[in-house]
Amino acid sequence: MKRLCLYGGTFDPPHIGHLIIAESAREQLELDKVFFVPAYRPPHKKTSKCTRAVDRIAMLQLAIEGNLHFDILDLEIQRKGVSYTVETVREFRKLYPKQTIYFLLGSDNFNTFHTWKEPKRIIELVQLVVYERPGFPCAQPREDCSYVQLKGPFVDISSTQIRTKVANGESIRYLVPERIESYIRRKKLYLKV
Repeated sequence: MKRLCLYGGTFDPPHIGHLIIAESAREQLELDKVFFVPAYRPPHKKTSKCTRAVDRIAMLQLAIEGNLHFDILDLEIQRKGVSYTVETVREFRKLYPKQTIYFLLGSDNFNTFHTWKEPKRIIELVQLVVYERPGFPCAQPREDCSYVQLKGPFVDISSTQIRTKVANGESIRYLVPERIESYIRRKKLYLKV
């Protein structure tokens, strides 16, 4: 494997939009593997509570089942505590010292990337890939932070929207793979947002 990509997030739950973005990145960048990296506790969501890691990983496994180009990297779950990207890419770079490594993030996160822990170190270790999220146009390119912009199509779906729909008894059909919808119902996830 020569071209790898890290795709971080809470994935609470993983949805069709996540999969479309990952597949678009895989195809456009000719990636050998996209690693979904579920956060244990994201630094930008300190006040909100995430679903148990075991459930988020189980849903990710259901989401990527059958796609040999997708995998799960549970470094942040194993590390526990607040999940900082710089620590994850540092560890991943040790595992794959000679590979080209990309880090996939949405324009909402990219626009605040300068506030992350050690952003300069992150861009020394990986190449940023940005997909545009509706309502968050990409910031103008800066000399100190180059990135590759992913081309669409992207779907305007959010995990927050899905959790709210479940709590309100609304359908999430076609927003998540069927197996994830069944898992959410079986485990009674998101009944209270």
